[in-house]
Amino acid sequence: MNLVKSKVVLLPCREYDEEKIYMLLKQGLDFLGGVETLIPKDAKILLKPNLLKKAEVEKAVITHPVVVGAFAGILRESGYENIVLADSCGHGTTQAVIRGTGMDTYLEKYHIPAVDYSEGVKTAYPQGVQAKEFILPKELLEQDCVISLSKMKTHALERITGAVKNSYGFVYGFHKAKGHTQYPSADSFARMLIDLNKCVAPKLYVMDGIVAMEGNGPGSGDPVPMNVLLMSTDPVALDSVFSRLVYLKPEMVPTNYHGEKMGLGTWKEEEITLLIPDGEISMAEAVKKYGNPAFNVDRTE
Repeated sequence: MNLVKSKVVLLPCREYDEEKIYMLLKQGLDFLGGVETLIPKDAKILLKPNLLKKAEVEKAVITHPVVVGAFAGILRESGYENIVLADSCGHGTTQAVIRGTGMDTYLEKYHIPAVDYSEGVKTAYPQGVQAKEFILPKELLEQDCVISLSKMKTHALERITGAVKNSYGFVYGFHKAKGHTQYPSADSFARMLIDLNKCVAPKLYVMDGIVAMEGNGPGSGDPVPMNVLLMSTDPVALDSVFSRLVYLKPEMVPTNYHGEKMGLGTWKEEEITLLIPDGEISMAEAVKKYGNPAFNVDRTE
């Protein structure tokens, strides 16, 4: 039986140039079968960037507005009409966090409302391994389809925060803070995140790693150029490529380890097809060409 491999697209990009990012994201979508095979034309779409807190864009705390804007432009140009943007921010509301970052300007340009979540709805997830229910925002549940636009960052508990962890912004309001108490260990928190990703099931994961965050992430680390955009429908495979690029064994990241065990995706090299604009590339070659062995992340075993 032939194994269907998870595709991860790696798009080298050194600057936040809107036109270049637009072209690269379009190319990445084509590698994944095209936007219309991923998202039905009449779907109500929620764009979910990482909006941890109000911060200067240069500090690499939030998903860069140009990446969000370019992706929104592609959707609009492809004829998608029902699009909103939202996140359950660590501090503040969606509208407050994006104000003045440039993301608000892109949303105005493409007529996409930034939505502040107003109400949490208890959502049963009986098949969950770690979590049997979540408190999810009413406005999220009204959408058909989610696109995750994450930021490449380190994380104190999980080593990295990427595609899988970005979904924590689906948990409503103060229930996010409560989750850290409810799932205090790196493993229990990771398993809850896997359940959450399976429950909400984003259709596509995009990662902004043009400038990433190293050190004391996810909020107080240091910006570092990684010069890549990553895309996949498999968040575990995407995060495992991120891990390898920063010379961190992917199985040492709890969300990768449990994500593979629980069937969300794979971190295993032999189960991933890695694509760059020129076509397929081996993991070793990609790491050599685009990796950063000096990236400040916890590699202790």
